[in-house]
Amino acid sequence: MNKFMPYPYQEKVAQLLLSGQNVILQAPTGAGKTAAALLPFLHARKNSNASLFPRKCIYSVPMRVLANQFVVEYTKLITKYGWQHELNVTIQTGERPEDPQLEGDLIFTTIDQTLSNFLCIPYALGNSRANVNAGATAASYLVFDEFHLYDAQAALPTTLQMLKMLKGITPFLLMTATFSNSMLTELAQELQAIIVPEDKTERLALQAIPSQQKERVYQTQNRLLTAEDVLTHHPARGRSIAICNTVDRTQTLFEVVKSAAPTGVEVKLLHSRFYPDDRKAKEDWLRREFGKDKPAYQTQSAILIATQVIEVGLDITCDVLHTELAPANAVLQRAGRCARYAGERGQVYLYRLPLNKNGDTNYLPYRDHGQKEICDLTWQAFSRDDRNGQVFSFGDEQTILSEVHGAADKILLQRLRDNRFAHKAMMEAAMGYQERGVIRELIRDVNSRNVIVRPDPNSDIDQKSPWHWESFSLFSGSVYGAFNTLTELAEEIGHDEWVMMRLNELTEVVDEWVGSQTSYIWKPVYEQSALEMTLMVAIHPRLVSYDEERGLRIGVAGDQDWQVRERKQKPRLDGGPYTYEQETYQEHIAGLFRAYQSPFLDSKRKLMRQPLRDELAYAFIKAEQRFGLPTGALDRAARFIIAGHDLGKLGREWQTWAHRWQQTVQKAVAPDRMLAHTDYDGSDKQYRLQKKLGKRPPHAAESAFGLIDAAWDFTHHRALYPAINTAITRHHSATHKGSVKDFAAHPQALAALQEAFTLVGLEDLSLESVQLEFGVGEDLQEALVKPEKTHQFVLYLLLARVLRLADQRSQQS
Repeated sequence: MNKFMPYPYQEKVAQLLLSGQNVILQAPTGAGKTAAALLPFLHARKNSNASLFPRKCIYSVPMRVLANQFVVEYTKLITKYGWQHELNVTIQTGERPEDPQLEGDLIFTTIDQTLSNFLCIPYALGNSRANVNAGATAASYLVFDEFHLYDAQAALPTTLQMLKMLKGITPFLLMTATFSNSMLTELAQELQAIIVPEDKTERLALQAIPSQQKERVYQTQNRLLTAEDVLTHHPARGRSIAICNTVDRTQTLFEVVKSAAPTGVEVKLLHSRFYPDDRKAKEDWLRREFGKDKPAYQTQSAILIATQVIEVGLDITCDVLHTELAPANAVLQRAGRCARYAGERGQVYLYRLPLNKNGDTNYLPYRDHGQKEICDLTWQAFSRDDRNGQVFSFGDEQTILSEVHGAADKILLQRLRDNRFAHKAMMEAAMGYQERGVIRELIRDVNSRNVIVRPDPNSDIDQKSPWHWESFSLFSGSVYGAFNTLTELAEEIGHDEWVMMRLNELTEVVDEWVGSQTSYIWKPVYEQSALEMTLMVAIHPRLVSYDEERGLRIGVAGDQDWQVRERKQKPRLDGGPYTYEQETYQEHIAGLFRAYQSPFLDSKRKLMRQPLRDELAYAFIKAEQRFGLPTGALDRAARFIIAGHDLGKLGREWQTWAHRWQQTVQKAVAPDRMLAHTDYDGSDKQYRLQKKLGKRPPHAAESAFGLIDAAWDFTHHRALYPAINTAITRHHSATHKGSVKDFAAHPQALAALQEAFTLVGLEDLSLESVQLEFGVGEDLQEALVKPEKTHQFVLYLLLARVLRLADQRSQQS
């Protein structure tokens, strides 16, 4: 085992975070940012005291390919340095939804997932469980990598607002390689964070670390990128990368380079229009042939033609990199794939952009929010006489970033300040009412369309959903342009069937047992404007082609019978019918309290989970300090809601239903046995019996209302009081509005409740104010949290996390 000796900047990051400061880290590629981010977390995990630093880390990246890579990178770290082998490391992305409730210790995920969780509109869970993950986000150490790539109109302001809401509770680290000085300074002031490196001395020390001992020369070429450029500058036994801004130009360049390349030079193409398996095979080849381990190379000479998909997420290097003009931060991201490792020397060539059909410069995909102007400034900055053909240090790159992006970043930051109240109001609508319609404004404005290729997409629409098939994601502008291209090709080859179809959603069909469901139909597209309001498009296979080497090619005649592959179905670990075993109220509360206090064996995933008390311990202490609560108040609140959350089940009506059910399944119990769960095996027979017996009486809001006065006597705090009420009311559904039904307690209810509070260590709590009877006209709305009141809502999210997971785990154990 190697002894890990951190660089001074890595040590400083850890010291700041462990002392309660938040950090913005700007470091060059290859400097060890991942190790810097994980060092304080891994150090703290060695200490058994859960109150010193969060016991969970959520590591957010802008794209899911990065999440995949960081799991591999973390594995390398623990292998090299012998760190924390016992940590439960998970990944949660749309492609790999392996930790939907954020129960791992170190979770690699996308920023989209993290924000959707905090906003209570989680991508991985439905609205009924929308309050499960937000508390995990608030209680974790949050790392935001490649922060400069977050959507500046949506994810960026939402992340900043989230961190303000969690100020003083949740430690965070923002990491970037390509922010301007003005952006860094403003963000640090806005978030009260420390920038590392802090001064010129620290910046020079960072540039002096071994991984930065390399040279990268930048040279502008006042012409378009051609195959001749790629082949002329390609070293005989080396590696070259050429990057175009669009898939079409990349495919065209690939064909010419491949046909003209000398024998022994392997040429590969990589862009976004490959099947996942084919893309993974290419990325695996790329990591092997362009990676750090040069003895592992299996080919003497290789050229990669790619789009900007390689800007981030691939730990590769090359001798020569050619790139079309892009914003300076993107150019520098691309250049990070050249001379990446210590001791290397590389050459970066920057080329002009082609013209479009109207004779104007084709800036695609960089044409929104002032990006055209930034591209022009980028050319001016790199082509200056005193820079062209020179070696750039990390400091030189930062100078260019500030020069090109500084003014635009100031405008962006001012716009964020001007819109902060409206943006926060949208966040509150999502958090309080599960308004998923605001995802485009708060997380990501998805300006793309899913495209499938099938000869008759309506043939099995009733049996297989449109999402059953693999799809390609194309920018909406590319889809509009493709319609014209495909229409022209159809005329040319005499194709008289449909060219494109769009997916239409039909009226919901309501079924008494199944509930509501949505049906779909594909309709032909006859004009470009019909594509504006659809998220999925089908193309006839005669008008496109696909192969593993080139990917999807639009406007190249193909086989009329081919179609996209069926999507691989992911096994659901939480699938199958619910099953329960009969237990008393006291047994149920004891089960929840065990889940709160003790490690939990997740038998489905064969993993040991940390106690919920430890997961929340740091956040509880910090929230108590921020919101003026006495020490230990949130631990006591967690015990309170555990003991009282099912009071509604101690009513006469609920107990009558439960005992009737036990008789129905021939497992009757003594009449005075206060049940919290009944026996249920999930079979069709018992499902039908349950339908015949009728619904169980409600109990969640009734539990909260029965304890409403006791909760005030217990807390005397205007934020914790509604947080407790809401956590109990919404412990089965995050959307519960607080309406209450008639309730009359069973004669044995108070004794069962008193025993439950004794079980959780609150035996001295007086239950005199518990309401044992109330009517249907009562309402909890005014006693629940308001999303605009941050102190109430954050406390609710933490308590809801405890109660919902403890409830689940008590059943699984």
